[in-house]
Amino acid sequence: MSPCWHMKALLTARADQRLSGLIKSYVELHLSQCAQCRAALESLLVLRQRLIALRNAPTSIEALSADRQERVQVAFAELLKRHKDSP
Repeated sequence: MSPCWHMKALLTARADQRLSGLIKSYVELHLSQCAQCRAALESLLVLRQRLIALRNAPTSIEALSADRQERVQVAFAELLKRHKDSP
């Protein structure tokens, strides 16, 4: 599900907690009324948490269990697909 075209950068800023004032209020109002943007924001927040978790991960994929290696590869494939699908 894609966010509204005018909200893409604002949702990223919201996920990074970089909004304030009137713009923050506008984004929150929009989110209260738009399921697509709420879903997109939730995806961004999940992705952000995954990236933060990677900061504490081992530096070599070989140090991970086979199951973990597969999950990392699936997550990166998902990120790549999202990147290719976004305008």
